[in-house]
Amino acid sequence: MGGQMFLSIISITLIVLQTQHMTAKRLPNFVHVCKRSDPQLEKCLLQTIESLRPELPNGIPKMQIPVLEPMVIPMVAVNRNEDALKVKATIKDIQAWGGSKFVLNNLK
Repeated sequence: MGGQMFLSIISITLIVLQTQHMTAKRLPNFVHVCKRSDPQLEKCLLQTIESLRPELPNGIPKMQIPVLEPMVIPMVAVNRNEDALKVKATIKDIQAWGGSKFVLNNLK
């Protein structure tokens, strides 16, 4: 689950970085655009992600951000064969809530 959340956060961050290449007409008006030349780029990106937060539970189709409440994961396969723990499982149709309530302290 943590991996999916991490991928979602990375996806959002990458989308934010790419917004400077999109025209304002193509972006939803609630999106704050950062410039790479901004001396406080990290702060700007954090503000942009926070501006997206209210929209995340329902997703932002225009930006190809999927619905996060609930986050639907079709399948997870676990195959661990360690001496201390042996697990083989396939979990299907997972729904997870709370994905839009992530906390970002900084970006590096």
